[in-house]
Amino acid sequence: MKKICFSSLIILFLIVSFSLKIFSQMNSSEDSSSEERENSLVRIFGAGNTESGKITNDVVLICSEGTVRGTVTSDCVVIFGKVHLKRGSEIQGDLVAICSSIERDRGVTVKGDTVNIASYEMSAVPSFIMSVFSSWDIVLALIILLFFRNYVRGLTDRFVSNPASSFIAGFLWLIGFIPLIILLAVSIIGILFIPLVPLLYFLGFSFGFAVLGHMIGDKIASVTGKECKEPARSVIGLFLVLIIFKLIALFPVLGGLTVEVIKMLVRTFGLGLFIMTLWEASKRKSFRSGKK
Repeated sequence: MKKICFSSLIILFLIVSFSLKIFSQMNSSEDSSSEERENSLVRIFGAGNTESGKITNDVVLICSEGTVRGTVTSDCVVIFGKVHLKRGSEIQGDLVAICSSIERDRGVTVKGDTVNIASYEMSAVPSFIMSVFSSWDIVLALIILLFFRNYVRGLTDRFVSNPASSFIAGFLWLIGFIPLIILLAVSIIGILFIPLVPLLYFLGFSFGFAVLGHMIGDKIASVTGKECKEPARSVIGLFLVLIIFKLIALFPVLGGLTVEVIKMLVRTFGLGLFIMTLWEASKRKSFRSGKK
């Protein structure tokens, strides 16, 4: 019965993910007349661009990718996404990136403040490296495998023993992201913790890819029978995952959608594992303090 319920949740998650991606493509392909009426670019689970020579009021990208070519009279906000600021583009307000990547060409003007929370700029990074490490959470997963391999091994054992609970916990925290932000925003003390929430999700997503790389590395070692010490084994596993993603993405239409859905599944499992581990660690700490 548990296997049936778990399989049903996975299937439901895949259906919703594919639906969101297809909807985002339909949303991004809307005629330009509606964008001119709204005079702003807002994308959720999609992609969008501003045209050169045109003026846009606001740019908001949530779990999306976008390219800015013209002038943005207000703010540019990117949450869990990626934005490319083309040469000659101008943002007259603030540039805010939360758990996102910013690719900034030369000649870009930002008159307001630039706020990076768990984000990075890619202007100084070679393009061929970024084509491999196309996601910020995969980059951090590599760092985690290099310095926190014992912790990753513990998360892997937990996932193997009970994957259903990890997925359910991660899924609940995913759908609770916006309500959690709103709840913290309406409270006086909670406002101070809002920047920590994206960081928490950021780490959870990255641990998902670290666990996947560790599992693939162990599988390769067991199949080939060759000795390979950590962290090299897990790093090789992560690189193999990236290569598989690139190969799947070569298939037209469904290739890219499939890769994004797989990434979302990995992030969901990783977030669940990370949250459950933190929760149990806090319970053990409170138990020990109460015992004393």
